[in-house]
Amino acid sequence: MLRGVMRNEADPRPEAEPAEDSGIAPTAHYTASAWYRLGFPYGFAFVTPEGRRAFWGVRIAGEWVPAVLPQLPSMLDYLELRHALLEDAVERAQPDMLVELAAGLSRRGITWARERGVRVVEVDLPPMIARKRTQLALHGIESDAMTLVARDLLEPDLDVFLAETLRDAARPVIVAEGFLGYLAEAERSLVVAAVAEGLRRVGGGVFLCDLRMKRSGTARALSNAIRLGIMAVTRGHSAKPDFASQDAAEGFLRAAGFDDVEVLAPDLIPRLAHLETPNRVFACRVY
Repeated sequence: MLRGVMRNEADPRPEAEPAEDSGIAPTAHYTASAWYRLGFPYGFAFVTPEGRRAFWGVRIAGEWVPAVLPQLPSMLDYLELRHALLEDAVERAQPDMLVELAAGLSRRGITWARERGVRVVEVDLPPMIARKRTQLALHGIESDAMTLVARDLLEPDLDVFLAETLRDAARPVIVAEGFLGYLAEAERSLVVAAVAEGLRRVGGGVFLCDLRMKRSGTARALSNAIRLGIMAVTRGHSAKPDFASQDAAEGFLRAAGFDDVEVLAPDLIPRLAHLETPNRVFACRVY
């Protein structure tokens, strides 16, 4: 994991912080504050006023969950486990090109571009791309290795766009963190199939994503708490229904066209391995 480079010693509140944007999902602001609080590199660059309010609002509303059920993670633990597993998977894949779909205010792209010299392409809707450009410029951390692309991922020909983007890559990795769970079933299928086809057109690669499973007992309590947290952040717009089981999620990914689907074990992050979570992180490969 890239946890030792350009950590969050910098002041996350520059003198001329830009105004909030109505076209950006509140969850993007919230998770950006989470990455900063967790100390991930470059997290400071994407802290926003809306993110601070959402972060503390959810934290105050959800503190009772780990207090009552200690084996369950807080929302911050949940996000850290997901993000850290994805970071570890990217590290092990050693990409020469990294594409992040619905990148939001993620600090991953600028980290890999600046510290590893990896070519990075982040894709998101125009308001988000505009805000990210502003945040990067505000902190003076732009990189020639990173390209920001304004695109609706639900538009046709995503596979063509990805194949063109990755055409010169030898070890391409595509990441979709916290994105697929907000799509309707048909949209989710189209996006994942387009990713598999795009990778196949360039000779293969890795797709990293997370999906939620329906759980019982205490894990169900966590799932419900997470859903309430999402609703609080998104002002009532929660994520779409979870998969019935891990096998169902794996089957969904294989049906989309991936040759191999690996569930990343939480014990890769020992400090958080004991926590129950309805979320699973998948490494999907096309050969």
